[in-house]
Amino acid sequence: DFHSFEALAPEERSKPRFMAGHFYFGVHTLIPRPAKYVTVVRDPVDRVASLYHHYRRVATLGKDTRAGQEGRRILDDGMSLVDWGFGLERIEIDNEVVRRVAGRQDVPFGHCSDDMLTDALQKVDEHFAQVLVMEQLDRSLQQLDRILGTRLPPVGRVNVNEARTPVKAMEPAVIERVRSLNHLDIAFHQAMADRVRTGAP
Repeated sequence: DFHSFEALAPEERSKPRFMAGHFYFGVHTLIPRPAKYVTVVRDPVDRVASLYHHYRRVATLGKDTRAGQEGRRILDDGMSLVDWGFGLERIEIDNEVVRRVAGRQDVPFGHCSDDMLTDALQKVDEHFAQVLVMEQLDRSLQQLDRILGTRLPPVGRVNVNEARTPVKAMEPAVIERVRSLNHLDIAFHQAMADRVRTGAP
């Protein structure tokens, strides 16, 4: 994890050619050589719904992780997505992508500001090799191939939760509430989708 990596000696931190994880912006400062980020974004409502059902699924598998504990709380208390996300004010459902890209995990639930979106877009321009868009994944990967000068292997679908409720089956009021809270993520997702569609850097 981030703290374990931070504790390594500089020469050890310089060895990895690739690191994967759910990082907030800033991990590159621990690497004593130039580094670039790559991330994947998806429709914000779909992301929130997927996260909620992921926690539920992990709990049913009996995994003793933070996700498993979160899922057991959801199941034990019979929480809906609204009960869990809004009732408990989970920042994971509040513009989580902009939070991560801007490096702003410190902002309380419901207090994300427009300057965070501006900051996230600037960090993409300065520190990201590519932002992949789930709904345009093939095209995104082709552009990443050109940037890296290599041919990445095909990507398939893994860890698919067949039990989750699709967005189109969610109550319109819930969708609108999630969209309203995630207005920055929606704008960021659209900006990244436009870049992929036009081939802009």
